[in-house]
Amino acid sequence: EIEYQDGDNSFHTTYLVHKYVEYAHRLEATFRSLFREVGISHSCLFNPGPGNPPGKGWRAYHGIKGWWSAARDPQEKIRYPRLGAFEVALRCSPFFAPQTTLLPPYFQIWSKLQTRLWPDIDRLAHEVVDMLVASQQGQQVSE
Repeated sequence: EIEYQDGDNSFHTTYLVHKYVEYAHRLEATFRSLFREVGISHSCLFNPGPGNPPGKGWRAYHGIKGWWSAARDPQEKIRYPRLGAFEVALRCSPFFAPQTTLLPPYFQIWSKLQTRLWPDIDRLAHEVVDMLVASQQGQQVSE
């Protein structure tokens, strides 16, 4: 799952929206190539929606693009995708690897909001694929 800023620049931001889109598509293409090489099927979701799983507990806020309200409390609103976001998360089937590998079913693998840095696409993709291959081979990958 890749959450990336896709809205136009607001008067109070200096984000280059095209860079977010470009990085998201470069990362997806790199994942696609590497996963194909090692025989792991995958799907990549771009801005799938807030919540875990995406969309659960949230609904579009009156059709306003980028705004969501909580299903239980419509007064609670959030912006999604978030401004400045380039967040990458991995979701795996519980049957993807043996449980002894301690591979979590969902975890964040990159956060530009936290690091304030752009990822090295090739390095990030290779590290993720190496970790997944190791987990399928029964190696612990929790750290």
